[in-house]
Amino acid sequence: MRFLFLITFFFNTILFAQTINLPKNPKAGECYSRKFDYNKPYVWKKVNCDSIKRNKTKHKDSILPSKRELVKRQLKLTKYQEKLKGLGYKLEVTGMLTDQTIKAHHKYLKAVARKAKKLERKNSKK
Repeated sequence: MRFLFLITFFFNTILFAQTINLPKNPKAGECYSRKFDYNKPYVWKKVNCDSIKRNKTKHKDSILPSKRELVKRQLKLTKYQEKLKGLGYKLEVTGMLTDQTIKAHHKYLKAVARKAKKLERKNSKK
């Protein structure tokens, strides 16, 4: 019985230890980055690893955004999340970028693209 419990415990631990915040097929030794844009899907891009590594002696506040800018970004994201929630997407309004927000963002962009295509077809028939 203990053996079965241990196997189940370790299997579930390994199963849920993997994060979903990775590119689909990451390769060892390569660096990836992603940036949230309100008009584009949230995708991973391969970047130069040297551009990501920071020199500890040159790490100043000028590299990081100011507190005021961070608050503005958070407020903008909160308003966007409220907009998505108002349109019927399932997500929590936290002001932070979560997987729920990303999924709702992608669904919203697809819906907007479908609506634009439908309008384009309708206008071309006239």
